[in-house]
Amino acid sequence: MARRVRRNQVFTTGVFDGGTATADVPLDVSAPSEGAMIDYVDIVVATTGVGTGTYDLMIEELGTTIALTTKTSAADADATANTIYTRLEGNGVGVTAAGVGIQMQVTENGTVSTGTKIGFGIWWLN
Repeated sequence: MARRVRRNQVFTTGVFDGGTATADVPLDVSAPSEGAMIDYVDIVVATTGVGTGTYDLMIEELGTTIALTTKTSAADADATANTIYTRLEGNGVGVTAAGVGIQMQVTENGTVSTGTKIGFGIWWLN
């Protein structure tokens, strides 16, 4: 297999609602090129939620179970705004096509009565 040379990095950001139930949440982001891989994703609390639950988070291709990052666990739903949750590391899997959408797999643990608004910044290896 030929070696793919990564010429540059692309950075995308956004915010999504962690919600109050386990769900795949589409993100308003698309892959910059075919085979692009996620280097890492920084996750931060944009707006505090309500409840005693936590979230497990992982990025996948939209509508699939193709994981593009590792999974984080125990991101606190009622953490203070501007708290850095974690960094999701890319797992070396590239997207299948340029422009493909991505989603955040959100698994709720415990009780969340008002979802946290979660900010993210994705470093793509393009």
